[in-house]
Amino acid sequence: MDMNKIKQKISFVFVGVFLFAVNGFASHYFPEPQSLKDNIAFWKQIYTSVSLNEGLLHDRDYPLVIFQKVYVGKRQGRSLSRYIKQEKRKIEQYLSHINHRSPEQWSFEEQRIVDLYNQYAPSRALKRAHHRIRFQRGQRDRFLKGLERSGRYIDDIRQILKKYDVPPELAYLPHVESSFNPNARSKAGASGLWQFITSTGRLYLQINAAVDERRDPYLSTIAAAKLLRHNYEKLDSWPLAITAYNHGLRGMKRAIRNTGSKDISLIIKHHKSRSFRFASKNFYSCFIATTEIDPNYKKYFRNVQFHPRLKRKMVKLSYYIRVNTLCDYVNVSKKTFKALNPAIRSAVFKYNRWLPKGTHVFFPDTMTQSYINRALLDIPDSQKSTKPKMTTYTVRRGDYLGKIARKTGVSARSIARANNMRLNSRIHPGQRLYIPSYNGKKYSSKSQRKKTGWTYRVKKGDFLGKIAKKTGVSAKNIARANGIRVTSNIYPGQRLRIPSSSRSSRTYSMSSSKYRVKHGDYLGKIARNNGVSVQSIARANGISTKTNIYPGQILKIPSKNSRTYRVKQGDYLGRISRKTGVPINRILQENNISRRTTLYPGQILIIPDNG
Repeated sequence: MDMNKIKQKISFVFVGVFLFAVNGFASHYFPEPQSLKDNIAFWKQIYTSVSLNEGLLHDRDYPLVIFQKVYVGKRQGRSLSRYIKQEKRKIEQYLSHINHRSPEQWSFEEQRIVDLYNQYAPSRALKRAHHRIRFQRGQRDRFLKGLERSGRYIDDIRQILKKYDVPPELAYLPHVESSFNPNARSKAGASGLWQFITSTGRLYLQINAAVDERRDPYLSTIAAAKLLRHNYEKLDSWPLAITAYNHGLRGMKRAIRNTGSKDISLIIKHHKSRSFRFASKNFYSCFIATTEIDPNYKKYFRNVQFHPRLKRKMVKLSYYIRVNTLCDYVNVSKKTFKALNPAIRSAVFKYNRWLPKGTHVFFPDTMTQSYINRALLDIPDSQKSTKPKMTTYTVRRGDYLGKIARKTGVSARSIARANNMRLNSRIHPGQRLYIPSYNGKKYSSKSQRKKTGWTYRVKKGDFLGKIAKKTGVSAKNIARANGIRVTSNIYPGQRLRIPSSSRSSRTYSMSSSKYRVKHGDYLGKIARNNGVSVQSIARANGISTKTNIYPGQILKIPSKNSRTYRVKQGDYLGRISRKTGVPINRILQENNISRRTTLYPGQILIIPDNG
């Protein structure tokens, strides 16, 4: 025999053995039990053949018994429920005829249903079939969009799963969870690409008033890999680890105890629990369906346009910093920065809040790491902080935002913004609220600017020469302070550092101040130190003289020649000014508020002496 032919045969045998080994290895991780074949086939049909405008009415326990394919259009909510209820009644009538009439009296449709049960279910299944009619909306359009979106994240997901020793097939799990949509949010409050609920997310991710890392595809994938690995180590089965991702680790341990088995098919068949319902029972089947569809997408979908890979540079902040300051010094627009950092809440950008220490931030891939590091080093210490810029307050019984505002010396609106809530949002005892800090020390802008300079927000039509005239600082000095050229383009909203100048500028002084309570402080001590009475401090803060105060609390300290006014329903600045005989500007200056500040009933204002 020719030696070349012998070599070819040997190579074919080797390749065949190799392919068998690979397939055997994959099935070892994710077996397809015979009892789940129909479920997997059903979900493949839902993902690839039934659009969002359609749905299948089927038997809940025997999914391939499909009674009817219905067109639902764009119906949602009650409209959809009413329509599906009507269609279910028709099927219930068919099933009633089947159970109460002889075969000779069955209609064509009733005979078709009987044939389906003969093919896909045991003979006893027909008796209570009317209790198991279920509607499943199609997902073809959603799966296709998820397939296209996966191009942005799939390569990073595979790298992360490999790093944490998780099977690569689990890269397809976001098809089931979110259709690869990092902004997805469920009715139960699960969020992001991997649909973490808050309690589980906090085990691996940073979730606070400023940041929700569940919404970042890279960070949430690391968390998902850790969670899946942990589930596997506890359950010693990947099918159970995947089901635990949906049903919870404790739930799956309970299922193992109840059934005495780690076989996923036996658990699905025999485990009874109010929480282990259709979604949990079908989670593994849905996943297996995606592992067969995604690698063979051309078989099911045409003209798939994959999104380009998301490329970013990551930095972990070692300090607290305002988002505008960070964008200005790294020279990236806020719009671009926001698009690259879905984990940062929109309120942070809207109100220019502080980003917490330890936050992972991402910059454009076009920037080099050395440039980013250098830009971050150029941020002056005055613009950074190593201490938290917010304190926390635990809600007590009877508290509401107005009351907490009086206790802490921070406006109810500021507290609501810091916690991403409305003024009328419900709060409950034990809830922790973030209280934004307030620097209420008396200051003069002239002396402050001589020491540290100040910042200026660029307005529409501004250029360096115009800003120089406004501030009394040369354009060259402003450019040097910001690391730019005199001819550099600036844009509205950009913050520029204005260095100190010998020329005088407006002086701000507040006859009243705010005081942060220190350890060991009490009202009498604070009153003596500030030369005012205990009663005046209590009135200014809407508390009694016996109210307990705590370290970190902010108190208004009224001036010796001022009084307080409690805002009433229907009050506004003009009316209060007329009532008290004090000009609006003096009230604004005394309380450090603007004309746009919203007043609310019960709020305490300091009214200066009209001298």
